[in-house]
This record gives sequence, C-alpha cells and structure tokens, in this order.
Amino acid sequence: MKSRSLLQGFVWNAIDLLGRQGVDFITTLVLARLLNPQHFGLIGMMTVFFALAQSLMDSGFKQALIQTNEPTKIQYDSVFWLNVVLGFFLYGIIYLSAPAIGSFYGQFELVELIRWTALIVPLNSFQLVQSARMSRELNFKLQTQITIPAILISGIIAIILAYSGFGVWSLTAKMIVLAFLSSAFYWLLGKYQPAFQFSWVSIKPLFKFGYKLTLAGLLNTSFNNLYFAIIGKLFSAEMLGFYTQAKKMVNIPAQNSTTILQKVTFPYLSRIKDQPEVLMNRFRIIMHLAVFMAAPVMIVLSVWSEEIVRFLLGDKWAFSAKILNIVAFTGLLYPIHAINLNILKVMGRSDLYLRLEVYKKGMILVAIIIGMQFGIFGLLIAQLCTSTASLLFNTYYTSKFLRYSVINQLKDIFVYILLALVTSGIYYIIQIQIGISNYWWIGVIVVLITYLLLNFFFKFLAFSVLWKSYKAKRIIIDEQ
Repeated sequence: MKSRSLLQGFVWNAIDLLGRQGVDFITTLVLARLLNPQHFGLIGMMTVFFALAQSLMDSGFKQALIQTNEPTKIQYDSVFWLNVVLGFFLYGIIYLSAPAIGSFYGQFELVELIRWTALIVPLNSFQLVQSARMSRELNFKLQTQITIPAILISGIIAIILAYSGFGVWSLTAKMIVLAFLSSAFYWLLGKYQPAFQFSWVSIKPLFKFGYKLTLAGLLNTSFNNLYFAIIGKLFSAEMLGFYTQAKKMVNIPAQNSTTILQKVTFPYLSRIKDQPEVLMNRFRIIMHLAVFMAAPVMIVLSVWSEEIVRFLLGDKWAFSAKILNIVAFTGLLYPIHAINLNILKVMGRSDLYLRLEVYKKGMILVAIIIGMQFGIFGLLIAQLCTSTASLLFNTYYTSKFLRYSVINQLKDIFVYILLALVTSGIYYIIQIQIGISNYWWIGVIVVLITYLLLNFFFKFLAFSVLWKSYKAKRIIIDEQ
C-alpha cells in the first residue's frame, strides 16, 4: 500500500470521524439544553439492546471481508443478504421483547420508544457491506460524503422536534432518520449493488474467522453496556442521563482517535502480517500516535470536568462532571486496549480474541457485583480498576506475537501521559492560586500548546512521525 494512499485514507477517515462526531456532539449540546437528563436516560436504557443487535451484524463478517485478501462478488452478496435477513429477525425479537424491557426498568413508556427506535437495526443492515468495501479500498472520502450530511440532517430534525416539545421522541427520530439516510446514501453513491444470490460455501471461510469475532463482540458489547442497564435499573433515568453524557464526552475523543488509526491501518497491517519485524515497528508507531492524541484530551476532561460540563451542557448537568472526572481515566486506557486487540484480528487469530474477552468478562462481572454495593461511584471505580487490569490480558498475545510486552508498551507511552498530567496539574493549580478559575479555557489552551511544544522539543516518536509526514505530504510510517 503506497504511503500517499495511506495518508489520504488517514486524512479522510479523520475528517469523517471528527466531522460526524463533531456535528453529533454539537447537536447533543443543543439537545441537552432543550431536554432533561431523564430523556437521555430513557435512550440509555435501550442502548444495550441495539448495540447487541448491531454487534451481531457488524463484528464478524465485516471484519472478515476487510481481512480477506481478495473477497469475491458472491461473498459480498451472501454477506449482504445474510445481514438483511438477520436485521429484520433481530427487529422482530426486540419488538416482541419491548414490554419485558419496559417492565424490567419500571418505565413503561419505553415500550413504544423501543419498537420505533428498533427500526434502526434493519435499516443499518443495508449498509454494512458497502461500508466494508469502501474501507478495504481506503475510500474514506466517499464515506465522509455519506455520513456527515446524514448526521447533520438528522440532528437538525431532532433539534426542531425537541424545540417543538416532542421530548424524548426527538432523540428517537434522530436515530431513525440517521439510519435511513446513511443506508440510502450508501446505495445512491456506492458502487456496489448486490445480486440476488447466496452461497453458504462461499462465506464459510469468512464465518470461520468472523464468528469468533461476533461472539467476542457480543460479549464485549454486553459488558460495555452493562453499566447502562445496571444504572438504569438500580438508580434512575436521570442518573443514567448524567452517566450517558459523561461517557459520551470521553468516547468521542478516546475512541475516535483510536478508530481513525485502526480503520485505516487494519487493512494496511493485514498486508504485512507475515513480516513480524516490520509489523512490530508499524504497530509500535500506531500505539504512540493513538496515546499521543488521547492523553492530553482525557487529562484535560478530568481536571476541568466541572467547568467543561457546566459550559457545554448547563448547570442542570452538573452531576455529570463528577462522573466525567473518573471515566476520563478509563478513556485514557482505551487506545492501548483497542490497538492490542486489533493485532489479533490482523493475525487472523479471532479464537484468541474470543478467549481474552471471556477471561476479562469474568473479572469484570466480579468487579461490578462488588462495586454496585457502593452506589454509582462504586461502579465507576470498578470500571476503572477492571480497565487497568485488562492491560495484562490485552497485551499478553502482543507480547507473544511481536515481542512487545506490557512493560515495553507502558515505557513507550508513559511520557505522553506524564506530560499531559504534569502540564494540566501545574496550570490548574496556578489558576486556582491566582484566582482566575473562571477563565479555565485559557488553562486548557495553554496545556495543549505546552504539550505540543514539549513533544516538539524532545522529538518524541509520535510527534516526529506526524511532523515528518506533514512536511513530506505523505505518511512516512514505512520509513521509521
């Protein structure tokens, strides 16, 4: 893969992810002013069920199509029709289960909300293969042209409905319109059109790789969203709303910085998987880049959590700041987890991926049971502890395949975390001491600038790669 193609893929994927998340985030800020925490909490109660459905369709076959060297037309077509059938089947299950879900939470208005919102499942099934093809080709420019307009239009509709007094239904409408427009645009602008053909024999090799990822994805999704279910059940829709917004503030920078790199580099690394030394070198650079981007943002979110929440969401969301202060550190570890697990997909070892998820979820379940005894903050501390402990699991096979242990990884990335912590801490204390805490945004700007300058001065690897790539107008990861 040529470095210029890799650069173009990286740039357009960054524009796509940051653009749609930026638009979605701005939309959320407006909606947070118009709606109440309870409205977002009701949506949060449904999250786990739609996430599981999406995981069933998305985790396995899509990754298998990207990882396979040369997928055939009949493989694409077979996966497409399988996803469509599965999408409608899952919709039926969710539709029939809606009364039970409403009863579980004691929120019977959820029944109709779930039945309408569940339409996103079959709608999304029509776009997965198109998305996989574009990812294989690194055609993130077209994906950007599809996703950002869809998010913008759905967001505007949601704001109009919220302003008109439709409450939580404005959030439901946003999700449905987004799913419909995304699928429609993929069909209109994408080159792929499925033929009416299906062959189980053709997708059997994909299934052997993908079903383990699907199981692992289901397990991972279940536990990632388990906190939503527990908080919604044990506390209130309002408390879940606070948690939802804090989690979203963390997920946008933490997951997106990593996803940008993963989405572009997964097909790239898959092509050099038989070159261990080269693969190790590229993997290490990607790790540096991910933590370089995530560390300062997560630390800033934690240090200035109260100021940021009040500024962005308003005073009625103040409790979200207490949650954000803790979960931001969980987000700091996300790039390390995701990139280490990604190497197992690259190596085609979905069996090991599944094994790790089983081990980790056993540990997480124990932590949740203990943590829930101490209220909402007990659950948050349990989440942070299990995320930290998961480093040992997620880095185990990376150490085996690439001889890149958890100790070596932490040595490589510790400097970015330390710089972010020290600069944030110093400027926060200075602001408090001289009495200019109202001008917190100045401290944030100074921290980010100082962080970049120190990286430039000491010529740390991540900044060096980005700087050289910028000057050369191409990704120079191949030359490190």
